[in-house]
Amino acid sequence: NTTLGMYGQQQFGWNDRLFVTAALRVDNNSAFGEDLDWVTYPKFSATWVISEEDFWGGLRNTVNALKLRAAYGESGLQPNAFIALRTVVNAPRANGTPAVTPGSLGNADLRPERGKEFEIGFEAGLFHRLSLDFSYFTKRTEDAILTQQLAPSGGFAGDQTVNIGATTNSGVELQARFQAIALDRFSWEIAGNISTNKDRIEDMAGIAPGAGVLRNVEGYPIQGFWTKRIASATRN
Repeated sequence: NTTLGMYGQQQFGWNDRLFVTAALRVDNNSAFGEDLDWVTYPKFSATWVISEEDFWGGLRNTVNALKLRAAYGESGLQPNAFIALRTVVNAPRANGTPAVTPGSLGNADLRPERGKEFEIGFEAGLFHRLSLDFSYFTKRTEDAILTQQLAPSGGFAGDQTVNIGATTNSGVELQARFQAIALDRFSWEIAGNISTNKDRIEDMAGIAPGAGVLRNVEGYPIQGFWTKRIASATRN
C-alpha cells in the first residue's frame, strides 16, 4: 500500500490584528481506483482581533477582548488497501490441475470520501472575569464509502465497496469560564461547556435501508434505531 502526500501552508498577518491562512494538501493512494490520480484538499481561515481596533474605545471596559474567526476546509477518507483491485483466488481442481475462481470484484472508479466543512465563531472576554469561546459548524460529506451486496449472477460473491450517498451534520460548541473569586491567596473559577451535533443522510443513491434495528435511511440520522410502533393491541 503506497501513500504520497504533499502539504503547503502560508499565513499572512497585518498589524497583529488580522490573520489569514491558506493551505493546500495533495494526496494519492494506491487504494484509489486506477482512474483517479490526485486528490486536493484546500483550507482557508481568517481571524480578526477586533478589540484591538481604535474604534473599540470605551467598549474595552465591558468587552475586554474579542476575536472573530471563520474557516473553510476539506478533508478525505481513503478506502482500505487493495479494495479497488479485481482479484481471483487460487482454486486447484481435484486432480491437481491449477485453477482460479473469482475473488473480489473491485472498483476501478473508487474515490476517497470527501468532507467540506465551514465554521464561524468568536472568543470574548467580559468584565475581566468571564471568557467565552463559541463555534458553529456545518459539514457535508460526499462520495461516502459504503459496501453494496453483489448479485450472485454476476460471478463475484460478497460485497463491493462503492461511493454513494451524501451526509450532513451541524452543531454548536460553547465553552465558558468565570472567575468568581480572585484574591492574593485564594481563587475560584467555574468552567463549563456544551455542544450539539445533528446529522442527516441526504442521499442513499437508491440503496435499500435494510430491515434491521439499525438502519441508514435517507432523510434521517445515520445508523438510526428503527422499530415498529404498536398501533393497536388486544389482550385476553
